[in-house]
Amino acid sequence: MAAMVSAKLKWGKQAYEVSVDPAAGVAALKLQLQALTGVPVERQKLSCPKAWKGNLAPDGDLSKLTNGASMLLMGTADVMAAQAQEVVFLEDMKAEEVTAVSLPAGFQNLGNTCYMNSTLQVGLNAQSSSPY
Repeated sequence: MAAMVSAKLKWGKQAYEVSVDPAAGVAALKLQLQALTGVPVERQKLSCPKAWKGNLAPDGDLSKLTNGASMLLMGTADVMAAQAQEVVFLEDMKAEEVTAVSLPAGFQNLGNTCYMNSTLQVGLNAQSSSPY
């Protein structure tokens, strides 16, 4: 029976200390990393330059993994962060709510006039044309 190996795992900006059983195989390691990071097995790309070349294959060999080895995990977690606050558009607000919102000065857009409005605002607020 192979001994447990303590390795360092880096995923994005986070670092973890992971205990790996090389005899358990790649599938067990990837399931362990999924539980730790939330990255699904099918999205995981795992590299460790001192133990194997490139990304770890499903039938890869973990026997060359040593204590203190650095592994790099690439992949996106399944869980999306919840939105802090619900987005409410000005058009969906009641008249009382609209008056309570402080908006910057500008023109009202009518259909696709936003490009014309932005050009006029830049022109009117430019320092060289403000005295006219």
